Parts: sequence; structure tokens; C-alpha cells
Amino acid sequence: MHKAGLLYQLQTIETEIAEKNKQLERIKNLLGKREKIDSYKARLAQFRARLDSQRATLTDMDLKLKSLSEKLEQTRHKLYSGVIRNPKELMNLEQEVKSLEARKAEMEDNLLEIMEELEEQEKEVDKLEKEVKVLEEEWLREQASLESEKEKLEDYLKRLNRERDKIKAQLAEDDLELYEDLKRRKGGKAVATLKGLICQGCGVTTPTSTAQEARTGHKLVFCPSCGRILYAL
Repeated sequence: MHKAGLLYQLQTIETEIAEKNKQLERIKNLLGKREKIDSYKARLAQFRARLDSQRATLTDMDLKLKSLSEKLEQTRHKLYSGVIRNPKELMNLEQEVKSLEARKAEMEDNLLEIMEELEEQEKEVDKLEKEVKVLEEEWLREQASLESEKEKLEDYLKRLNRERDKIKAQLAEDDLELYEDLKRRKGGKAVATLKGLICQGCGVTTPTSTAQEARTGHKLVFCPSCGRILYAL
């Protein structure tokens, strides 16, 4: 194959290598990423902390309610035992019983409200735990798939690099330097295909003599407009 053809092959392979390297980099960036799971776990931790706090509050209130109930029973016993006969003392005990009963009723209402909130929190925690489990299972499957894709890409890139090296070995150093220089100056595209008389790099029609010379392949021929190496298909 003549030089323009080899350089075109080199460019095609290098373009594919660049694309595959981008894919590989994207996969590497995705490997190990757990933002969504971590976000759900953070929410779960918040709900669990709130749940623990509410449980502690519930335990504390339950103890206070038991203590209050005991005091109420003791006060009632004193009131109705017949031991105390003084009207003023009896009136004070009646007022204390009413006050304790009101406090007990209020505390029971508060306790019931917290128990209902606790039940809702437990449901939410249970729901989040299931969601986290599903997300972790999905994440493991995705990671396995990405790892497999990564290995395939790495193997394919090794083959492409070997092919690139074989082509480069067939080209003179001067031609490679020219190719690299054009690639830098022409946005990564040093070689343009020639279809008929039209350069596919810039879309300009080349002279017939230039097109004929490019087709012989005896030497490198350049587009008079964009300066790229012409390769006649």
C-alpha cells in the first residue's frame, strides 16, 4: 500500500483509539461511584436517628406516665380511704386528683401522638432500607457490567495499538513527522479522502491533475485548499 493509504489507515486507527480511550475513561469514572446509594443511606441514617430519638422520648414519657399513674392511685386512695376527715384536706386532695387526672390525660394524648409518629417513621425506615437494598443490588450488577466492558475495551485497545505500531513501522520518520504536524494543525485530521475531485476534508474541488497524481500514490499529494494529505478512495 502506498504512503497516503498507510497514513489514512493510521489516522483511522488513531481516531478509534482516541474514541475508545474516552469510553474507557468514562467507565473508569463510573466504577466505584455510589452517589445515589450514599444519598439514600444518608437519608436512612437521618430517619434512624430521628426514630431512636422518638423511641427514647417514648420510653421517657412512658416512665413519667407510670410514675404519674402511681401518684394518682395513691392520692385517690388517700381521698377515699376514710382516713382523712378534714374537709379542707379532702378538698385539696380532690383538686390534686383532678389535676393529676388532667395531666395524665394530656400525657396519654401526647404519648399516643408520638406512638403514631413512631409508627410512620418505622414505615419510612423500612421503605428506605428496601430501596437501599435494591439500589445496592443494581449497583453491583452495573459495576460487574462496567468491569466486563472495561476489560473488553482494554483488550481491544491493545489490538489497536499493535495495529498502529505495525503501520508506523512501514512509514518513514519524515512522513510520520509530517503527519503529526498536520494532525496538530488540522484538528486531528491530517489525511482527507478524495471522492472524485472533491476533498472530503474541506469540500473544495481539486484540479484534475492533483486528483490524478493522488490516485497514482507515488508520492504524498496535498489538497491545494486545506493542505491535508489526499487519499483517493
